[in-house]
Amino acid sequence: MTDTQTRPSSRAARTPRFHFRRPDPATDVPGLVALGRAVEAVDQVDNHPSEAQVRDSFAEPGYDAAQDSWVVENPDNPAALIGESWAFHVGNSARAFVGSQVDPAWRGHGIGAELLARALTRAEEQGSNRYVSCGFDDKLVAAQRLMDQFGFRRVVGWVLLRLPADHAAAAPAWPAGYTLRPYNEVNDPTAVQEALNRGFIGHWENRDRPLEDIIHRLHGPHANPAGILLASGPAGDIAGICWAGYDPDYNAAVGEAVGYIHNLGVVPEHRRAGLGRALLLAGIAWLRSEGQAVIELDAMGNNELALPLYEGVGFTVKRQGSEYRLDLT
Repeated sequence: MTDTQTRPSSRAARTPRFHFRRPDPATDVPGLVALGRAVEAVDQVDNHPSEAQVRDSFAEPGYDAAQDSWVVENPDNPAALIGESWAFHVGNSARAFVGSQVDPAWRGHGIGAELLARALTRAEEQGSNRYVSCGFDDKLVAAQRLMDQFGFRRVVGWVLLRLPADHAAAAPAWPAGYTLRPYNEVNDPTAVQEALNRGFIGHWENRDRPLEDIIHRLHGPHANPAGILLASGPAGDIAGICWAGYDPDYNAAVGEAVGYIHNLGVVPEHRRAGLGRALLLAGIAWLRSEGQAVIELDAMGNNELALPLYEGVGFTVKRQGSEYRLDLT
């Protein structure tokens, strides 16, 4: 943080009505789901949390809810939650993700600022963080004002792209010598680790993901090994990955069958050969074979290679947002 930036101090004195405490993974999951749904009902940013997702977030490697997060009780009904914040250290990096959300019925009381201040304090306590990141939809003007208040700066934009159900996708055309296998045939988490770590070299905030993170994700809610597609080059080396999946809970909430391309990456020595397009089309084909008519994915706005690829296949922008950064040292 520069000398000209002054972080707002803790605002506990302005929020005496509210009880801030650590979450209890054994009892607070339903309350956090209800909070997320109350926020989504107003903000409309495609966030439809399920109990499985919240429980999985508590089990993330390196995340300790007893130290890394806060919740706020409804003063009129302590069994209900009206706010939460978190500081999640990103493994093998010098940053943490921080954020907060407040039930729209309780906004305007300083709760969000107090939650974010506590998250930033925790990010500093974690010791290995030199900066923090926070991202959200560009239409959330109040969140942007909070970023300005705390001295964050915008560093990059992102887009959520959508391929409509009625848009046909071509069959993949594989470059000569390349082969594709789903993870349920590979069954080796180190292959996924290599594909993700090397497939995103040069991309914004790429890092070497620890193996425990990969294993956790492979066993996460709705992870389907058949939709994790690994490409090998002519020499048998890992060349790229398309990680596709879908969430029945999300689809039930939005009322349509939506498949998602979570990761699409090609290792540097295999780029510009058409492999990225083939992997993307293979992911789309698998999702539609699973009954997912609409396909969505997100991409950073500075990814000059990926955006034309997605647009060429037929994806269009559904939403856009930004990532913000605050230096701690």
